[in-house]
Amino acid sequence: MAVPGVTLRVVVRPFDDRGPGLRDAADRLTESLTDQLLAIPALRPTSSAAAADLRDVSLDSLAVRFKPDRIVTGRLEPVAPDRMRVVVQIIDPKTLGALASDSLVVSRLPEGQTTAEVRVGRFIRGALWASLEEAQRRARVHDSIAWRMLVDADEHVRTARLALQWRLDQRGFESLNLADSLLDAAHARDKDSDLIRVAQARIPERRAFFVEWL
Repeated sequence: MAVPGVTLRVVVRPFDDRGPGLRDAADRLTESLTDQLLAIPALRPTSSAAAADLRDVSLDSLAVRFKPDRIVTGRLEPVAPDRMRVVVQIIDPKTLGALASDSLVVSRLPEGQTTAEVRVGRFIRGALWASLEEAQRRARVHDSIAWRMLVDADEHVRTARLALQWRLDQRGFESLNLADSLLDAAHARDKDSDLIRVAQARIPERRAFFVEWL
């Protein structure tokens, strides 16, 4: 269920050009990616004009200046006289660690640059959409400790699924019980969260399904 008003602030840092003759391609890719993100209502990227001034700004300075939810950064580097490698990363501004990354080698001709714009754009949109879904889930839990309990419960559910697939039945049901206890505690802290209530309701369904599956 989407949460109205939940958006993701994104800074697209100008792509670095790590070789001669790549500056125009790097600028074109940066502008194309920014325009692609501007077309998505739930995303709030920096404008192309603002991004042009950020080429030499450090990631931690970007995080302080814009307070984004995600930073997009990347580079272009030559691999042959007529080919280049494009590397892109999605950065968490809180840790400055990479949440996702991708790379591809394309022609330095216009058609190769267009391929890069399409492929990198698709990758970034997918990664940011996953982040947006997580932000929307987070907005449905008002208590921070309850949210942590919900995340831990989700992990126990995944553990249960894997354990039962490997016929580790006791461990699987123990993981479900831990998830159930965590969700009860989360609900006690945040009784208005529909997300926690839905997760609670699914535990008996999962337990019954696993019993039938055994």
